Amino acid sequence: MKLHEHILFWLDSSITIGDGGLLWNIRYLGGLLFLPCALVSGIWIDDATIRNASIITGLVLCVPWTALVIHRYRKKKESWVEPSGFVERNGGY
Repeated sequence: MKLHEHILFWLDSSITIGDGGLLWNIRYLGGLLFLPCALVSGIWIDDATIRNASIITGLVLCVPWTALVIHRYRKKKESWVEPSGFVERNGGY
């Protein structure tokens, strides 16, 4: 598998369709790329150039990433089949 396939597989497995829905996925997965930029911005708070560059970089990365999360959420929701709760074979559990 290529790197982008691994990332999409991880993203698809991290997306939840249940109670939180799209807002939970946007908050959790959408803000995931902004956290390192916010950390850099917090460490070098005195240097305005580094602080502004890290915030701008975080926003530039977060917008397409959040669009990808929304796209994958909609794609997963279209193919979602509600579990019945009854399984004929439980794998020994």
